[in-house]
Amino acid sequence: MDLTVEETAWQNDKLLCGVDEVGYGSIFHSCYIAGVIFPTGFDFSILPGLTDSKKLKDAKRFALEPIIKENALSWFCEEITAATIDIETAYHAKYRVASEAINKIVLEKPLIVIMDGSVKIPNLNTGIDSISLIKGDLLIKTISAASIIAKCTHRRKMMELAGLFSNYDIANNNGYGTSKHEAAIRQFGLTPHHRRTYCKKFIQ
Repeated sequence: MDLTVEETAWQNDKLLCGVDEVGYGSIFHSCYIAGVIFPTGFDFSILPGLTDSKKLKDAKRFALEPIIKENALSWFCEEITAATIDIETAYHAKYRVASEAINKIVLEKPLIVIMDGSVKIPNLNTGIDSISLIKGDLLIKTISAASIIAKCTHRRKMMELAGLFSNYDIANNNGYGTSKHEAAIRQFGLTPHHRRTYCKKFIQ
């Protein structure tokens, strides 16, 4: 039987850190980037239904989130604000924030960091390997776990802000640029939470 990515790392006496982000392409509020490291030999059966967070309903994500956090050897979830994205771009900010968070982790074993997507996380400390995998949030359970933490954090914030900015349909669009959201921007203008660089085409 083929070994999973986690099992291969553990067999080589290394740990695996799965990393994923939520809100990267949003036009409203922050992007959240999360990472999860499970202990060697972790039994994923205690996380039934674990997969890419986009394929799960809120209730399932929120049920899995505390189990992931309780059983992880280490985890992080960092916020990249709209203001930061407007200055740095989401692309540069997410890799900088991810590398800074990972470099702070103290572990007794070497670490392999695997990022969902096609670009490896740069500027990691010596001894930390970095790889990437397209559709990793679907294929690698540790990345799926990271995607759930990021998604739950993002969703909670969207629901909080939805009540404050009801004209923008945030509860349904999660901050993304739907036609209804774009129409609201044209009618009511930008909130302090919108990414100015993403919304130039909606305003004069």
